[in-house]
Amino acid sequence: MFVGVISVPLLVAKELKLPPSDTAYLISMGLFASGLGTLVQVRGFGWFGSRLLAVQGTSFAFLTPLIQAGREGGVALMIGMSIVCAPNELILAQFLVRLGYSLR
Repeated sequence: MFVGVISVPLLVAKELKLPPSDTAYLISMGLFASGLGTLVQVRGFGWFGSRLLAVQGTSFAFLTPLIQAGREGGVALMIGMSIVCAPNELILAQFLVRLGYSLR
């Protein structure tokens, strides 16, 4: 799990040739977000969370957009893009269950 969480920030930092301080920041934020996401899944808050042991981590699916954002606007654009797009994922996730039932 640990390697999966830090691999994406390491790949992004290497591709963007970031200094060690920015690389450490990306790794720290990846670990923090993974821990927070896991806590939400396990504990459950309102209608968020499965209340099951579901370890959350980073995704390689976002590697290309993060690198492009990093090239255009640096770490600030990467973090800002993630903050703006995260609520969209929360909203769209509510429809996955309904989509699964409609495909049967």
